[in-house]
Amino acid sequence: MSFTENCTDDYVALRERNATGEYILEPSCIWNAVRGKHFTSVRNVMDVAFRSNNSVGRSSRLFCLERKCGFQLNIASSKIECGGDISDDAGRITTPGYPGQLHPHIFCEWLFRAGIGYRYVFDFAFIKHENFYRTAYNRVGCYPDIHFANGLNTLTDYYSLPHRSFCSNRTRFVSATDFVTLRFDDRFISYEKQSMKEQGVPLEKIYAPFRIDYLKVRCV
Repeated sequence: MSFTENCTDDYVALRERNATGEYILEPSCIWNAVRGKHFTSVRNVMDVAFRSNNSVGRSSRLFCLERKCGFQLNIASSKIECGGDISDDAGRITTPGYPGQLHPHIFCEWLFRAGIGYRYVFDFAFIKHENFYRTAYNRVGCYPDIHFANGLNTLTDYYSLPHRSFCSNRTRFVSATDFVTLRFDDRFISYEKQSMKEQGVPLEKIYAPFRIDYLKVRCV
């Protein structure tokens, strides 16, 4: 690859989900931009884009030995398990990475399918809540990283589409339909957490682990 200002000729870029998703790595064409770094996708799909306008002649062997004529990308699947389709009668969901290291900036989506004539009951609680910073719930008393809604695929727009959150005075949710969408996404308050980190608040108190117990019940 050839280096140009703003990488207008050649570049490699990483995005979330597809070619229009948020950048994981913005277009890069120089080794120093990625030296010693690794990149993690928020979702389970990552788009890799490579562009070359073929305007540079064939490079010499010495040029390539200095790693200036191409790129190598090593990809590994993480061991973090989160999201999926659920139709179990009962179970528990916990923070991604728990009980090990808590992982920030992860997007998880669970689709619950109770079946005709059934609903799901969800109960939310913090694990060892007394150890965590007082703003584990946000200023209006709600936990901002978890959102849920009746039906499927109704949470793509955080600001305009109907969704609900667990709050200090609302830790139980009973679905009104046999389908429920539940999502974990901490990007909405990431700036608050960054501010807390800069104030010296320990990470283990910023990323408060939670549990959500779910139970399938028959409609009455």
